[in-house]
Amino acid sequence: MKTFKFTVPFYKVEVVLIQVEGSQDIDEVRECCRKYNIDDAEQIEQYVSNGVKDGGDTFRDLGRRQMVVFFYPFSDEQERANTYSHEKRHVEDRLLEYYNVHDIESAAMLAGFIGEQFWIFENQNKLQ
Repeated sequence: MKTFKFTVPFYKVEVVLIQVEGSQDIDEVRECCRKYNIDDAEQIEQYVSNGVKDGGDTFRDLGRRQMVVFFYPFSDEQERANTYSHEKRHVEDRLLEYYNVHDIESAAMLAGFIGEQFWIFENQNKLQ
């Protein structure tokens, strides 16, 4: 399992990206679910145990200024790109909604920053 953390400027929200590599990561996944108080931990653990692929889940606790994104193993680069874009959008939408941001330029700047962070994470976790 690989993790990457970043803080979104201005909003001061910590985002944790977690790449599950397989069912062997179940103990680490359980620990992350406890650490970040994931309300659907049982479902995440089931996905990991059952070897779910090509997907992700985004959780938020913006009162604690925290978001956690789980990525399950990818079968290929196209699935990775699709899932990263999908989960990235969830992060953006939840932040904009929570902070009541309706300005297009602010949303675009947020998308650019988060995209850059996902790019860093992706390039640290390329398929072998």
